[in-house]
Amino acid sequence: ACEGGGLAQRAGRDMLRVLALEEVIACTPSAKRAARDAFCGPHSLGAIGVRVAGFSAVRHDLFAAGSRFALDMSAAHEREACRAAARIAPGWSGSPGSERHPIHSGFYTNLAEELPGSVSDTCFGANVWPPGEEGGKLRDAMCAAGSAMRSVLLAIVELAGHAAKEEMAAAAAEDGVKDGASASQLRSLAEASSFLPMRLAYYDAGHERDDPLLGGQYWLPWHIDFNMATAFLPALWLDQRAALAGAGPAAFVGEDVPYAGERASTHPESHAGLLLRTTGGVVVPAALSSGVILVQLGAFAQIHSGGLLRAAPHAVAPAANKELGRMTCGMFMYAPWEARMVPADASVRTEVLRDDFGGLMSMAYSGETVRESFRQFAGYMNSVGSDGV
Repeated sequence: ACEGGGLAQRAGRDMLRVLALEEVIACTPSAKRAARDAFCGPHSLGAIGVRVAGFSAVRHDLFAAGSRFALDMSAAHEREACRAAARIAPGWSGSPGSERHPIHSGFYTNLAEELPGSVSDTCFGANVWPPGEEGGKLRDAMCAAGSAMRSVLLAIVELAGHAAKEEMAAAAAEDGVKDGASASQLRSLAEASSFLPMRLAYYDAGHERDDPLLGGQYWLPWHIDFNMATAFLPALWLDQRAALAGAGPAAFVGEDVPYAGERASTHPESHAGLLLRTTGGVVVPAALSSGVILVQLGAFAQIHSGGLLRAAPHAVAPAANKELGRMTCGMFMYAPWEARMVPADASVRTEVLRDDFGGLMSMAYSGETVRESFRQFAGYMNSVGSDGV
């Protein structure tokens, strides 16, 4: 599916640590060790899985509503009613079945606006939702999933702060590096932000792109998100032709196949979908079970912590079966707009910041403040046509 992308090098799937949410919130010693393995050091993935009780049903409801909205012909009027002004803007953009934009089709909304007492973010714009009863179901499903994803993200960035403090203490004992406190600020920065976008995304079957940096063919080539942290749901794979013809859940592929055990190799996520990569080039399929939310750190977390925390290089690869499309949902946690994309502690070891995963960190860093980085990202994506040019 991604020849040249390094899957032959991948290690076992157990490289991706998975913790129960209760462990993360309690910051147990085992959770801190797992977080340090996941986020610190050259062999880390920059990502960790969090198992959330009861989340499988929440995910099911989201993808039932989301797949109908995005793919069913009967929902065409709903998609048009909330058509976004641009690719990176509130609402729907894309044309499943013929989409060629680099980020494919998707529905954007800002969960922060949906929280009690919140208002629209002036930089992103006001949320728009599809009309009618079905539109209400999609809104309810996204808000339910988003609430769980937000809780997991906040708990993980707090845990990552503890892991970074332990990494700083170890570095200080080894070479006298000053013990700063920058990483422990991540949760408070996240809670102060008015921007918490979610994107329900659909990757078109057969639409692949060359990776100019690392080689191979991908739906989404290798990159690092510039924001603080990102949460992803276990994906839904479906027969695109059947889904576009209105088959509904009958088009879903492999929903009864577990991602672990003797039948795991039959599922697309065993070789495709979301891929993670260490700085050493080891590639690991995320292959999440339905009750697990993945959290990966972005460039802001690595830069703000002075390199003590590692951002997560990742890509999205198509399945070997070119008839399959893939739906997922991501939440992107940001610091406040005026937060600077610089180390919070001037005493950090700057050589760690220069470890850029072969250029991915350099590409992720695009402005001195979060606002400038977002505007450059949105400006580029909004300038690219639906044909990818």
